Amino acid sequence: MRNIDPIWESKYSKGHKQYYPISLDLKIRNLETKDKDLLYKWRNLEKFVLLSLTKKKVKKNEHENWFNSTICNKNILAFIIEKSLIPIGKIQFKKIGKKKCLIGIYLIGKNIGLGMGPNLIRKSCKLVFKKWKSVTIIEAEIINENKRSFYAFKKAGFENFEDKNKTTNDKINKLVLYRD
Repeated sequence: MRNIDPIWESKYSKGHKQYYPISLDLKIRNLETKDKDLLYKWRNLEKFVLLSLTKKKVKKNEHENWFNSTICNKNILAFIIEKSLIPIGKIQFKKIGKKKCLIGIYLIGKNIGLGMGPNLIRKSCKLVFKKWKSVTIIEAEIINENKRSFYAFKKAGFENFEDKNKTTNDKINKLVLYRD
């Protein structure tokens, strides 16, 4: 299990579990070992498979390798999103060099389309800028078919990335958020 950095200490701490309030009933908490099977189940939901670049389900051993490398990696901040203490999604940040990180988020089931996404994105990005002082840019890569996610990031303050070198995949919209 990853050590909790003092900058993340919160009055919502419950033992080793850290809660960071987003709204009255919406919080994010650090990814924990107990979340492995839940994330595997979510990742292989048909909706997420269709929105993935590979369009394939993830095998159990692939998921376990990803999870084990994610939970102990100091360059990855991964959180479970909870509504009234019930897990409803995941948000993750992965450092790319010193100045950039990549964000990924998903909500499950009836929590999609309720307008929670922009607030979750905005507030979790503020936490990441506070934690990683050297990061000045947060990037989002969104598959073209995922219009809901695209508009959630735009509403959260992300801007279109102009790729002058044409290094971005044609199937992906790239958005960026700059540190204030």
